[in-house]
Amino acid sequence: MSWYRAPIHNRPFRPGRLGTALAAAILGLGVMVSSAAAAAGASLPDASASYAFTTLNDPADTTFNQLLGINASGLIAGYYGSGMAGHPNKGYTLPNDGHGAYVNENVPGAAQTQVTGLNDTGVTVGFSVDKKGDNSGFYATGGRHFHVANYPTSNVASPAVDQLLGVNDHGIAVGFYNDSKGNAHGYTYNIATRHYGAVAVAGASSASATAINNGGDIAGFDTNSAARWRAFCCSATAG
Repeated sequence: MSWYRAPIHNRPFRPGRLGTALAAAILGLGVMVSSAAAAAGASLPDASASYAFTTLNDPADTTFNQLLGINASGLIAGYYGSGMAGHPNKGYTLPNDGHGAYVNENVPGAAQTQVTGLNDTGVTVGFSVDKKGDNSGFYATGGRHFHVANYPTSNVASPAVDQLLGVNDHGIAVGFYNDSKGNAHGYTYNIATRHYGAVAVAGASSASATAINNGGDIAGFDTNSAARWRAFCCSATAG
C-alpha cells in the first residue's frame, strides 16, 4: 500500500494500495485549499512551525506505519504493514505517553485490519479484509469486542468494500460502501440502535463520509459528474 496514490475509495482494497479513504480526503482538501489560495494570490501559513514532530513506528514492521486517528486523551489509532505479500495490514492503538506501548487490535480471523478512528469512550472503528479480498467495516469496544457493521444493501461491489472511518463520543460512526458500479455511498451507523442512515451529497455521483464530531457534523469527500473531487462538510443543524 502506498500513501497518496490516486484516490481509490471507489475501488476494492488490493495489496499495494491504500485501503482507507482518509488519505485521499486529506489530500483532496489540501489541493482545494492550495488552489484557492493561489487564485487569491495569497500564501498559506506554515502551520508546522507550531508543532513538534515525532516518528512513531511499531517495531513489528518499521517499514510501513500509518496513524489515522487520535482522541482527547492522546490515544492513537493506526496500523502497520504495506498490504503486500508478507506485510499484511495489522491494526493497533498507541497511548501517547512516551512509553511506546503498542496494543495490537485485529479482527479475529481476518487477513488484514486497519484501525481508522476512535472516540473518547473506548470505541474504535475501522475495516478488515478477508482472504477473498472482501472489506467489512467494524467497531470494537476496549479493543477486544468486535462487531461487523456493513451497510444493508444487495447492490455491493465485488470484492465487497465497506469501511468505517470515524466515530464520535455518542457512538455514531461514519463510513462508506461501494456499489456494484464502484461508486461510493457515505453512511452513518448508530452503534447503540444499530440503525444506518445515508449521507447523500447534492450533485455527487460518489461520496465517502470520513469523520464526525460530537455535534453531528460530518466531513468527507465526493466526486461529481464532471469527475471533480470535492471536500464537503454536512452541518447537523442544516440537515
